[in-house]
Amino acid sequence: MLQVIIFNFVYIRIIRKTRVNFKNTISLITIIFLCFTFGSCKKSKEGKITRTWEKIDVTTQTPVFVEYWKFESDGTVILYNYSPGGSILEVDRGTWHIRQKIDKAFVALEFAGHGQYNKEWRIHKLTKKIMIIILIESGQTTMEFQTASIEI
Repeated sequence: MLQVIIFNFVYIRIIRKTRVNFKNTISLITIIFLCFTFGSCKKSKEGKITRTWEKIDVTTQTPVFVEYWKFESDGTVILYNYSPGGSILEVDRGTWHIRQKIDKAFVALEFAGHGQYNKEWRIHKLTKKIMIIILIESGQTTMEFQTASIEI
């Protein structure tokens, strides 16, 4: 929607009120390109993050439980624990949203019970199979995820 408003404003200002020349045409094309490029980055990341992720625990060889994070399209994130041989248990619920800068993207997390995650994490890598988020605050904390093999 924002791109349409900007396009209409630029069209009216440049094309209708001035003579069309090469410089104005290039300016218009550049503005439209930038709007669509940076406007679609956030949507692309939201589409990739919206799924169930399995947190990769790189600190222990035999974890007591597996953490699953489910990012839903309405901005809800649900944290589950699964103990081998047990059942899947919802342990916390919160919200998430993506903030896009020109060269970086961040995911802000807000949980009710897991305050250690309530920060804005930089998205280091995000594909449909892998997510790596980094928190740089008094040292660096990295969380790595892979697409969950189960659906919750």
